[in-house]
Amino acid sequence: MLTLVEAPAVESDEVPAGKCAEVRTLTPAFAWSVALVARTVTSTHTRSLVRTALERRRWPGNLDKAARVAAVLVDNAVRHGAVFPDGTVSLRLAVDAGTGELVIEAADAEPSFPGFTETGSAWRCSDVRGKPSGLWWITHYRGRLAWTVKTDDDTRTVGKVVQVILPAS
Repeated sequence: MLTLVEAPAVESDEVPAGKCAEVRTLTPAFAWSVALVARTVTSTHTRSLVRTALERRRWPGNLDKAARVAAVLVDNAVRHGAVFPDGTVSLRLAVDAGTGELVIEAADAEPSFPGFTETGSAWRCSDVRGKPSGLWWITHYRGRLAWTVKTDDDTRTVGKVVQVILPAS
C-alpha cells in the first residue's frame, strides 16, 4: 500500500485555503525503490535508474520528464536535506493502477521543508513558481508536489518524504 496525496492542480497564484490535499492509499500497479549513497549519487545516475525502471515496467508516460523530476528530488534531498545514518537518501516510484499516474518519492533525514507552504495538515502541498530550475520542473510538467514527515515503526520522526505525482500523458 502507498499513501497518495491528491493535491489539486492550481491555475492561480494561490493554493486554495483550507484544503490543500486529500490523502488516500493505493495498491500500485508496480513499485520500485532504491537507497542511493548520497556522496556518490549524481543526476545522470538517478535519471538512468529511473528511465530503466520505468522502461522495464512499460510506464506509458514521458520517461524523460519522470527521470528529470526524480533527479531533482534526489538532488534536493542530498543538497538541502540530510542523509540517513547509513549515508543514503531513498527514492521510490509507483504507478497508480487506476490512473496510470506516476508517484515519485524521495526521502531524507531532515524533517522540515523550509519555505514550503504550510497548510495545517499532515501533508503540505504547493504550486511551485519561479525560474526554471529545481522544483520548478514539477509545475512545468503538470505534476503535483507534497511532503510529509517520515516516521519509523515506533512513530518517531526520522525525516521527510517529498512526493510528486506526474500524469501518465
